[in-house]
Amino acid sequence: MSFRASLTRGYVLAAALLAACGTAGPEAPAPYTAGTSYFSVDGYVEYIAGDLPLLITVPHGGTMQPLSLPDRTTGVFASDLNTQDLARRIASAIRRATGGYPHVVICLLHRTKLDCNRDLPEAADDPAAREAWSAFHRLAETAREQIAQRTLTGFAIDLHGHGHPIQRVELGYLLSAATLGLSDAALQQGGHAAATSVRDLAARSPGGLSGLLR
Repeated sequence: MSFRASLTRGYVLAAALLAACGTAGPEAPAPYTAGTSYFSVDGYVEYIAGDLPLLITVPHGGTMQPLSLPDRTTGVFASDLNTQDLARRIASAIRRATGGYPHVVICLLHRTKLDCNRDLPEAADDPAAREAWSAFHRLAETAREQIAQRTLTGFAIDLHGHGHPIQRVELGYLLSAATLGLSDAALQQGGHAAATSVRDLAARSPGGLSGLLR
């Protein structure tokens, strides 16, 4: 299957032990129950199983800062504020609107401990944190596989925010502000669609890239 949006880098197929209902234990066998939370055995990653062809990943919304894990020494450390809560609210809204559940994968660790949106070794400085990184990507892959069993196409949203004091909306289309400011006609030309993270959607959209962005 193919997803219509870019997801986190560096999917791995490392095994992740899961536990249902928030308790540690042996791997929870598929099929998963939609709307139920499953956790990596260390409790650092949460997977809320879904039954819709939609996956929401939250790599920077965690708040846990266990003293047993050393802080990262390189990279960005600021948390994406409120993205964990936002993902849960989005999932609830989708449930109310459709009766179904999106798949949601959340890193519960603070970004000072783990960055699931970066490749190793920048992502983590500790073996336990690297195991959580593997669990995050494995659970995202598990969600992808669950979607593939139901439909040929899914949509992935890698949910980000910001932690800096400048309150503004940041559009993550891989397009510069200058490009976004172009006229609709100019956006439709010059290969801009091919450079975006929504290029497949733009190709399918009746209004093309400009219609999708606007």
